[in-house]
Amino acid sequence: MNDTQLLNNGYPMPKVGFGVYKITDEDMPKVIQQAIETGYRAFDTAYFYGNEASLGQ
Repeated sequence: MNDTQLLNNGYPMPKVGFGVYKITDEDMPKVIQQAIETGYRAFDTAYFYGNEASLGQ
């Protein structure tokens, strides 16, 4: 099974992403590192979550 979807612009997008809702700024680095090591390459966030800045670090 293909784990990406080819977008109209030619770039592949992972079919499964990791949501970061309710992950605290303190926990974010450890959680994201574990998610990357597990194989996640797409991360779902929103301004409303209030943790975009810590995800970007």
